[in-house]
Amino acid sequence: DVAASGGYWISTNASYIFAEPTTITGSIGVFGIIPDFKGLFNNKLGITFDNVMTNKNADFVDVMKPISDYQYKKIDVEISKIYNRFVNLVASTRKLSAEYVDGIARGRVWSGTDALKLGLVDQMGGLEDAIAYAAKKAELGENYRIREYPVRKPFYQQLIEELQSNAKARIIGNELGAYKTYYDQIQVLKRMEGIQARLPFIYKID
Repeated sequence: DVAASGGYWISTNASYIFAEPTTITGSIGVFGIIPDFKGLFNNKLGITFDNVMTNKNADFVDVMKPISDYQYKKIDVEISKIYNRFVNLVASTRKLSAEYVDGIARGRVWSGTDALKLGLVDQMGGLEDAIAYAAKKAELGENYRIREYPVRKPFYQQLIEELQSNAKARIIGNELGAYKTYYDQIQVLKRMEGIQARLPFIYKID
């Protein structure tokens, strides 16, 4: 199992952390990715862009061209702020110094066994151990029940739904033909949650 980077950030809210010996955890670090689509649009698609700006950084950050040194430095500052917040959060919740955490952070990945030695987790154990510990802390005794969410569907039900979905997809494909691409995109959008920032068109690269 893996509980690294963002997974470990989430676990810092816990008062007690379990980890399997082979768990991959840690990865206390932050990075940023700024895509540069200039080569794709200019060379592959033959599309170019012209901007009219009132400030040299009005297009911060424009993915249609490489970022400038100034923009790179500003982004690097923001990434460093998030990293320092991460380090300080781990330090305060694990009762460690920020300097020590920084020494074992910077994206380093640790096994569960190493994480225990480093003070990133409290005990070796799995889900059942964590549940038993939580029940004990809540003073539930031995008379408690466990519910799993989301509720797993029986295998036969999953199989039937998969077969129905495949059959429906074939029928729709036959009816819509080349327009099925738009139907597929709508289905993707329906499965998304929250606010989306997306291109107002669909492109296909052969």
